Amino acid sequence: MSFQGNLHTFGILDLISLLNQRRMTGVLSVVSKGGERGLVFHEGNLVCATASEESRRLGSFLIRLGFLTPDELATAAELRSLGPSHIGQKLVSAGRISTDQLNAAVQAQIFDVLNEIMEWEEATFVFDDLPLPFSPPADGLVAAPSVILEAAKRADDHRYARTLFPEGNVILRREKDAAGEAPSEEEEEILGLVDSGFTVDRILFAS
Repeated sequence: MSFQGNLHTFGILDLISLLNQRRMTGVLSVVSKGGERGLVFHEGNLVCATASEESRRLGSFLIRLGFLTPDELATAAELRSLGPSHIGQKLVSAGRISTDQLNAAVQAQIFDVLNEIMEWEEATFVFDDLPLPFSPPADGLVAAPSVILEAAKRADDHRYARTLFPEGNVILRREKDAAGEAPSEEEEEILGLVDSGFTVDRILFAS
């Protein structure tokens, strides 16, 4: 079953929920003035996201998360000749990255693309009910219900952060001697990003 529409009448998170309920396999393409993005599904859960820009592709996220260097990714181009499997799976099979690293990069890419789509004011979508050109990873699918909850939470958190720090290139500094209760484990992880000298944009991406 293929269908299309406008995100004004059917929101992106509602679409993900529908595809999950119907255990659909195929590609959901979303198009706006900002470009084209895609979400790949297998039996209702997400396999990965797609984008035409190099900065939005999986390899870019592997670099941004520190799992590969640009040179290592460039030499991985040779793996494309190894058949029609997912490039991430090829990297795992070749021992370039671990399965955990691949899953982390895929999830970061999915949430990054989703956050962008949720900010588009005008967008249309098309879902093509087609078999995937590669075998999806047995243990690497991202559960759609968890994506919906996490995407909504991240969108709220990011909007709030933007009201506090409209300029994404700002670098924060942690006051080491600030009084107060000891931070929780999650808060300490975020504060660790601040200590690393990352910009607000980088901290939002990593968290």
